[in-house]
Amino acid sequence: QFSFCVALWEALYDQRPFAGRTMVELSAAVAAGKLREPPADTRIPGFLQAALRRGLSVDPDARWPDLTALLTELERDPSMGRRRLLVGGGLAASLLGALAVGPALAEHHQAEDIEICPAADARLEGVWDLSLHHQVHQAFAGDSSQVQQAVQINHFLDDYAADWLAMHKDACEDTNVRRELSPAILDKRMQCLEERRMALGAVSHQLAGGPQPQLEPLVVIAGLPSIERCGDLDYLEAQAPMPDDRALAASVNEVRARLAELRAQVDAGAPHQSLPALESLAEEAVALGYAPLDAQVLTELAFAQAGMGDPRESQRRLEEAVVASIRTGQDELAGRAGTEAPVTFTYQRGELGVRLEVVDAGMRDALAGLFRPAG
Repeated sequence: QFSFCVALWEALYDQRPFAGRTMVELSAAVAAGKLREPPADTRIPGFLQAALRRGLSVDPDARWPDLTALLTELERDPSMGRRRLLVGGGLAASLLGALAVGPALAEHHQAEDIEICPAADARLEGVWDLSLHHQVHQAFAGDSSQVQQAVQINHFLDDYAADWLAMHKDACEDTNVRRELSPAILDKRMQCLEERRMALGAVSHQLAGGPQPQLEPLVVIAGLPSIERCGDLDYLEAQAPMPDDRALAASVNEVRARLAELRAQVDAGAPHQSLPALESLAEEAVALGYAPLDAQVLTELAFAQAGMGDPRESQRRLEEAVVASIRTGQDELAGRAGTEAPVTFTYQRGELGVRLEVVDAGMRDALAGLFRPAG
């Protein structure tokens, strides 16, 4: 209902219902319930505006009972009584038509003023947008004692999204405006940002489900990969390029998107739900033959197995993941797996004390590759 009203308001008034130049400003306006005043030159019936205002209420209890009730209200014009009941759902059809035409009109206006590096806000629709911001806030603010936590969660995700947007624009301008970086580096930066976008979407949807017994929201958010890495030239140059084959590249990104969702589940304290899917995903990654993806899946599989209380198998996977990550230039991933590894080894010290020394030595050799000489 809320999302429907946002889209309909934008289609009718050619502007969003909440003001804000950035995701942070928009989020603040939504949380405060500060609706924009409609443009003075629009001629939208008062009952329609009132219906939308109700559907956009910050308090869910103040909205329409459901979407059907809202559509029923949109079907009538109270000012004319029964004589103005619109036959056959005419108004609803017109409104839905407006929703369909709205994006086309927006595209037409944008075409008149093309920017070389336009803002990438549209890339975050369904990833971290006004609707998800509202869902997460409501999910965690239901209990008055958790309101502050809800504000913190949205604040951190807003900041992450704002950093993503800034880095996306900077990447484009570095190559296409300032001509400082090559198109090949731009491709790697955009792939880096795409993986962060997937991670943000997975975390936001996980948190939109509300509190869970083992869920520590701020821990899950802290696990989001660094945006700054996408501006680190040494890191980017070490990354393997995506496959030239478009179909293969699409398959790699599809696996990465599912991997991001499964990692969010594991970080949320539900490894038992994710383990079977991760094992299947590991087989898919091997079949695709793209080494960086193997390392990513191995790492998340190891974390899930550790969470399931399977330290022996987790240790084996972590060893493989660290070496595979280093070989494919994924220092950040190797560091994550290597940081977890000593915890697993300590847990097994009593059973595998002899092997521990061998594993530690091998791990030190592998991690030494992370410290590359400058220049």
